[in-house]
Amino acid sequence: MRSNASPEVLAECAEDKNDMMRWRAAGHPNILPETLAHLAKDANRYVRKIVASREETPPESLALLAEDVWWMVRLEVTFQSKTPIESLIKLAEDEEWWVRYYVAVVDIEDRLPKEVLARLAKDENEHVREFVTAGLGNADVKERRLAAGDQNTSPMRLAQLAGDTDVFVRLDVAVNPMTLPITLAYLAEDPDRYVRILVAGRQDTPPEACRRFAEDQDDHLRFLAASRNNVSLDTIVHLARDTSRYVRQIIAGSRGTPPEILALLLKDVDESVSRIAIQNPNTPRELLA
Repeated sequence: MRSNASPEVLAECAEDKNDMMRWRAAGHPNILPETLAHLAKDANRYVRKIVASREETPPESLALLAEDVWWMVRLEVTFQSKTPIESLIKLAEDEEWWVRYYVAVVDIEDRLPKEVLARLAKDENEHVREFVTAGLGNADVKERRLAAGDQNTSPMRLAQLAGDTDVFVRLDVAVNPMTLPITLAYLAEDPDRYVRILVAGRQDTPPEACRRFAEDQDDHLRFLAASRNNVSLDTIVHLARDTSRYVRQIIAGSRGTPPEILALLLKDVDESVSRIAIQNPNTPRELLA
């Protein structure tokens, strides 16, 4: 999709049967709020996730997305300043603790009622309770978290912090631009899925670590692995047989997918995957005939 695509063209793409076309339209800088509102109701959860992350998405659409079945869509809604307070209050009781945590973290304007904060202060998750009641809490933990997020921290120190018992220290290491690829490869095995998600989203994470994501039980991690620029051929072959159609769609539309794999995806049981494979320029023309 061209970078100068007009709002009208993007509105047409938002109606396309091809999931990838709608996904790309949702992330395009020229898309209009009314088109985002339309895509907020999309059947593809990755399209809805992008819509939830856009500042241009209307408040009423964010309220709808706050009720989404996928926790990562709901998580994106917590970051938006336009999210209605009624939706934030509901998200403060979300079943996913990451969502509840970020409802409190992102409340920089102190919009949440005191009774909601009081409830979060007694949350079943220790991290949620800690943030609401004491912020960074323990001075030693505070020092490690600050060091993990500081770009002046040495790569060697960041490697040490990657093994910290505090999940937020490891999260900060995962996003720190000074973290070395070898440390990212270590964090690719982290027990916390959100740490793994952050590592999977970095293009400097080694391809061999991404091979591990291709076998993760979290299908969003497999989706991120499929979306990478430096994915290995072995990983492509594995993901082409993934149980998630969204993952197979990414592989079907990738310029790095070899013809023999595209030939397999042309016969995919899901029509949306085969449609994307048909449009891939690497697909042998004789197979289309």
